[in-house]
Amino acid sequence: MELIGGQILWRRVSGEVSDALQQFRGLASEHRLQHAAEILGADPGTAEGLLAAMAHALALEADNLAAADRPHHFFLSAS
Repeated sequence: MELIGGQILWRRVSGEVSDALQQFRGLASEHRLQHAAEILGADPGTAEGLLAAMAHALALEADNLAAADRPHHFFLSAS
């Protein structure tokens, strides 16, 4: 009987965590689009502004992913 109760509790908790993560992703996407719109000076309330912001946000994300793949070199100066 406890195993079934534990499974129900686990499903409820995992459902709450899933909902929170989906909400976080939505807020992060909204923030990313708003930031891109501000960079462009576009109005995300219009179809054109929203599309421009989406395109710019995707371009920034692609650039960040490409930068993450590049090797980083760190130089230490002798003191």
